[in-house]
Amino acid sequence: MMMMMMMMIIIIIIIIIIIIIIIIIIIIIIIIIIIIIIIIIITAITTILFLLLLLLLLLIIIIHGKERALFPVLYPAATSLKGSLEHSFAQ
Repeated sequence: MMMMMMMMIIIIIIIIIIIIIIIIIIIIIIIIIIIIIIIIIITAITTILFLLLLLLLLLIIIIHGKERALFPVLYPAATSLKGSLEHSFAQ
């Protein structure tokens, strides 16, 4: 009788340890997923800011630039970049 009680207690302790290990693994996986999502968001924000800065630079060169020879080259690039940004924000 005493031996069965001890076996039951040992089995319950082993089950509890397994459950705790599974919970820890799940928490680690969730933390990794959250870190990956944060990295993706930071990358997207950085890319959008870089493209906006590039668009601003191109527009400043086109509108206020002293080199009019660059106008035929930069105007299509600026309008194309502006169009792609507008398309990105529309989605």
